[in-house]
Amino acid sequence: MKLTPIILLIFIASACNNNSHNQGCYIDLINDVTDPHILRPQSQSILELFNLSENKSMSANFRYSEITDLSLVPVTTFYLPDEASSENRNIKNEPLFREKLILSFYDSIRKTLSNANTKRDSSFLNNSECFQSICNELNILAQSNCTTKVLIVFSNLFENSKFLNIYARNTRKLLYKHPQEIKKIFQNTHLLPDHLNGITTVFVYQPKDRADDQLFNAMVEVYKSLLQERGAKVIIQANNTHYTL
Repeated sequence: MKLTPIILLIFIASACNNNSHNQGCYIDLINDVTDPHILRPQSQSILELFNLSENKSMSANFRYSEITDLSLVPVTTFYLPDEASSENRNIKNEPLFREKLILSFYDSIRKTLSNANTKRDSSFLNNSECFQSICNELNILAQSNCTTKVLIVFSNLFENSKFLNIYARNTRKLLYKHPQEIKKIFQNTHLLPDHLNGITTVFVYQPKDRADDQLFNAMVEVYKSLLQERGAKVIIQANNTHYTL
């Protein structure tokens, strides 16, 4: 009988640790570099999503990758541990140690996005692995225990891969008249996770003309249907200055 309180305390401590671990924010950003785009990721609006000024004790993850003509691409990741974990590393008892870690985390993201935007302003590639790239990142987020999970996609979603060539006239006709057939093509790849609960996906694109607008809207509606039926929240916007989740 004397062991019962001890076991109970251990259970409570374990539960508290798990809850603390889950109070994190994961921002995953995909940048399509297969075509020039009017909008590119801006660091300030991305950093505001972490809201570390109000919740500086929580952990934060940032992941950056690009949509190219390849299915396997380099990925940049940064991780800020929660306050309790980071204080264990403050062996010299430095003042404002947590604040310095946050500033370093922010600065790493700023540099990554600045370098990406500088070198990718006018690129053209013959193929676009949009769907597989997006699925890869959704699988990563689906496995995360973070409370806030956001995928931001800067892309026109103009697929040109082994799955689909949206530039082909017959494919466009199919998209406009029977979008459910395009949806089936994506479903049959079995690349999407079955469950996307707790994930918010933001598609960011500013069309250059009416034809561009029509094609993007048709494609994004296919994605919206696929993701929402798996439990994800989907936001579509044409600005990069703020995100309302």
